Amino acid sequence: MSSSDPHPPAEPGLRWADLGHHEQLLVTGADVVIFIEICTTAKGSDLLTGGGCEGFFCDARGWVIDLALIRRTNDGLVLRMGPGRAAPLRSHLDRYHIREDLELLDQSEGLRSLLVSGAAASRWLENHFDQSLPAAPA
Repeated sequence: MSSSDPHPPAEPGLRWADLGHHEQLLVTGADVVIFIEICTTAKGSDLLTGGGCEGFFCDARGWVIDLALIRRTNDGLVLRMGPGRAAPLRSHLDRYHIREDLELLDQSEGLRSLLVSGAAASRWLENHFDQSLPAAPA
């Protein structure tokens, strides 16, 4: 895999699909899990490090404003959403964030998603990334 071609090479048992640009917020701080649980349908406190789930973010009336994939890391929670969605979600969360100990960091620049599957996918991912695969599906 070269810097000019970010896709896995063709090899038996390995398939990939470019899912395009996505956006991402990293939410860190002592109150991150409690705060995100208040703002979403997800139960972040049940997530182990490396685990993830989906969550709907709602406004004060309960209307859905966004859907995000939520993953727990050692640093906090990573919120992954579609293109053009990080800034509006960050603005929404900033509106309700008053005294909580947390910070919202936009990590969207240059972020692309790649689906890697097939019998050789686990081996390929473990050989090319420094993060372990989850032991069980989230």
